[in-house]
Amino acid sequence: MKKYSAVIFIVIYSFCFGQKEANVWHFGDNRTIDFTSGEPVEMSGSAISAYEGCASYCDSLGNLLFYTNGGGYETFGPTGNIWNAANESIYDMQGIEGGGYSAMQSSVFIEAPGEPGKYYLFTMDDREYYLDASDSIMNAQPQGRGLRYFKIDQSLNGGLGEVIEADQVVYSPSAEAVCAVKHANGSDYWILINQDSSGIGIYRVTLAGVELSSVYSIPEGSFYMIKASPDGSKLFVLLDEFPAGTGVLLQFDPATGTISNRQELDTYSGFFYFEFSPNSRYLYFANGTTIGRYDVSSSNISSTFTSFFDFSTIDNFSFISQMQLGPDGKIYVLFVEYDSAIELPVNTLNRIVCPNTANPSFEYEVLTFNGSASAGNFNGLPNFPAWIFENYDSTYVALGPDNVNLCDVGGSLQLNAGNPGATYLWSTGSTEQSITVDAPGTYFVTVTGSCGLGSDIITITSDGCNQPDPDPNPDNTLPVLIAPNVFTPENGDNINGNYFLTCQNISYLKLIITNRWGNIVFEGESNDVYNNNPSWDGKNAVEGVYFYRYKALDSNEQPLEGHGFLHLIR
Repeated sequence: MKKYSAVIFIVIYSFCFGQKEANVWHFGDNRTIDFTSGEPVEMSGSAISAYEGCASYCDSLGNLLFYTNGGGYETFGPTGNIWNAANESIYDMQGIEGGGYSAMQSSVFIEAPGEPGKYYLFTMDDREYYLDASDSIMNAQPQGRGLRYFKIDQSLNGGLGEVIEADQVVYSPSAEAVCAVKHANGSDYWILINQDSSGIGIYRVTLAGVELSSVYSIPEGSFYMIKASPDGSKLFVLLDEFPAGTGVLLQFDPATGTISNRQELDTYSGFFYFEFSPNSRYLYFANGTTIGRYDVSSSNISSTFTSFFDFSTIDNFSFISQMQLGPDGKIYVLFVEYDSAIELPVNTLNRIVCPNTANPSFEYEVLTFNGSASAGNFNGLPNFPAWIFENYDSTYVALGPDNVNLCDVGGSLQLNAGNPGATYLWSTGSTEQSITVDAPGTYFVTVTGSCGLGSDIITITSDGCNQPDPDPNPDNTLPVLIAPNVFTPENGDNINGNYFLTCQNISYLKLIITNRWGNIVFEGESNDVYNNNPSWDGKNAVEGVYFYRYKALDSNEQPLEGHGFLHLIR
């Protein structure tokens, strides 16, 4: 029988956002970093050669599946490959298939909707598609290769995967930009590209395949890059007006694929890169002079610009290469610098810390990649679907998928809360960064880090496994708080119509609910939760993500605190 005499056991059910599909990055000249420990660790063995665009993808537990440079050259340089987790090429594009070696966003992986274990790789050509192209290729591809896709079945080749559909043409001409946004139904995807010079081509990917949904007009013509916010509600486009430094913020509806509400934002001169925060509230950009951000939740976005890093503080700085959210909730920024000691360019990987908070900071030279006379520098980081990084806490915690069956992971699973150096409190009572679980249950962790609080939850099942019987004599004196993750007020079904915490052995409870911007929408307290439990009816509240926090006393008058988030659905 397990006893929890010194530790209060709190059960909280909540949405699990941040995921592990971006845990391993392959990029540049044979570069790999692994985030499994909670920090980026450089690894060896990668076969990749990528000057600019590239893509990697892991399964939901963070195990590498595939990576690619998206395309290559016909007669000189890399030809373009798809590699598996063993660093073996499973497809050679031969320089005449797939995308372009110097496309800013050459590729992106997504799950194939409705087909577990199968994946799409979408590739995008570059603007210099005519370089190294033979006359026969130019005759066959006079406008370049544009948007194409490959389909991979991971179950083949001993679980290392094989390409089952290759180089399927979707649209041409198109170059430089490809972005994947998960559909609101949680299964399908939207693929966004340069639709010649008309604007943004919006393609829907379903079980039936890939088809054009619509085109959103961009009067300026084509653009260099497009990114989506992690919640899928916003897009930002780098216009093709180099070096004017103008970008366009757009609203996106992931249920319909509709784009609206164009707003131009000044990026304060120069070519620039950009990225959204995990909570989708802030848009960060770096232009070689400064790193700054806008609050895109504001009613007057253009007035919210703040700068917090000055590039003049760096010696030998040359230019910025890319920005990309990481699976630790930080935004990574790739620099190219000149190392006078070796008289060669080097790449440094730097990062924006605490991007969800009011006070982000910048960490310089997290990793340094030395160049060589033959390889030189590289200018890209992997491209991912942004939903992987969605998270609303101040400290980013990602335990993995919402549900894991022990049968699928060999009977036990290590749960890592990341954020080395933080303090931890698990529902098991552990205060370590990682725990290993081998029994069914719901496991929850609260992390207190330098950015603030973070939490995550995961449900472990054992369907079909030979697991020990549950404790026949559980301790029923422990305090328990159960917080629903979905709230459906006023929808007529009389289910989940009010939001409240289910309590056991609780003598006092104060519940506060705020919207995504910190405004209180409900506050209630009670010394008799069994007859007068604080309950929010949700009237006049809009659909979306909300946050709760509570203070409570157990039956022994011991204080309890907690927080989490919920979805209001109408």
